[in-house]
Amino acid sequence: MLVDYFVLSAPAGQREDYNAHIQRNGVLERCDRSLIDAVAEVALTGRGGAHFPVARKWQPVLEAMPTAARLTVVVNAAEGEPSSRKDAEIMRRNPHLVLDGAVALSQSLVTGTYAAADIVVWLHEGDDISLSSIQRAMTERASLDEPPMRVMLAPARYVSGESTSVIRAVQSERRTGKATAFPRFTPDPARPWIQDDADGNPILVHNCETMARIGQIARVGALSYRATSLVTVTTPGGLRVLEVGPDTTFATLLASLGVVTPSAVLLGGYGGQWVEWLRIADLPVDPDALRTHGLSLGAGIIIPLAPDECGLRKTAEIASWMAGQSAKACGPCTFGLPAVAELMEKISHKAKSRDLRELREVCGLIPGRGACRHPDGTVRMVISALEVFAEDLDQHSHKHCLAHPRKHRR
Repeated sequence: MLVDYFVLSAPAGQREDYNAHIQRNGVLERCDRSLIDAVAEVALTGRGGAHFPVARKWQPVLEAMPTAARLTVVVNAAEGEPSSRKDAEIMRRNPHLVLDGAVALSQSLVTGTYAAADIVVWLHEGDDISLSSIQRAMTERASLDEPPMRVMLAPARYVSGESTSVIRAVQSERRTGKATAFPRFTPDPARPWIQDDADGNPILVHNCETMARIGQIARVGALSYRATSLVTVTTPGGLRVLEVGPDTTFATLLASLGVVTPSAVLLGGYGGQWVEWLRIADLPVDPDALRTHGLSLGAGIIIPLAPDECGLRKTAEIASWMAGQSAKACGPCTFGLPAVAELMEKISHKAKSRDLRELREVCGLIPGRGACRHPDGTVRMVISALEVFAEDLDQHSHKHCLAHPRKHRR
């Protein structure tokens, strides 16, 4: 079922100020280590895309805190993908729930007097509505006994929202006064802050939605917390953000939005995977349930393929966009992704066997070799397209297209 707003509690288009937030929720009590147990009990996973267990991500920070002078908690609200808008909706409508999560997290990890904490909200340049909303929220909370808060602005690029980019920016600002946002490789997603951290002070990054959910758990506890999913769905009328319960199927969700039954869905966004509609229609829009079917909701992005769209053409457009968004800091991004985009462009017009062979060879060389996970996601999306749209490939080899049987000519 579609649910009443839980994370997105303010009506669409409205912003909940601090007084309204307190009237609805009450004052947030000071948190302690019991929050860690509650987050582990509900098995909360990160909603930025990877769905890494949140409580597990906190463990290295807890290990570091006895010798650390400061913990920096970062709210990552830099939504870099054009097909995603859920974090922006939270920031614009419920900024105080996000800050509650950051404050509660800081209090639970930093106990006693041996360390301090500060809170950073990471936003893309040009997101003026979210910026105004969060700055007003910080002003409204200025008299509270909470860690210092500030906003940092990131270049409006896809990889600026990658967690190691955020960490590098915070670290470089500490050392030089100027933030430099470039991703870097980390072998353990639970410990990215350890890499190149000269002062030994941990930096903990969570996606905006994840932080809002931490704020909810801090208020209601594990027993009263409701597991829902926030999703951004591409519809003919534009992007729609909804909150759904774990029993909502993809068929129910798309029907509620008036979306015509698609042939396939891009699940998880540009770094996700194409899935045939018949495989996913009756599955619940729930991260845990999808995992049992070898699927991931990713960052909650659902892109149905419109009846008049060619899946191969759509994939080529996305691959080209992703290639243009890279930091060009490593071989897979500098050379690999442009090659993938160029080959996918050729195949979307006429699927020659040599181009397909070369595309699969290039895609086989990229995963795991990049400075971040950006190339891996693009390759995953492309490979899934070759599988899901296999019939289209056969048609394209003869210059025909299932979506445009009469129009498809180069």
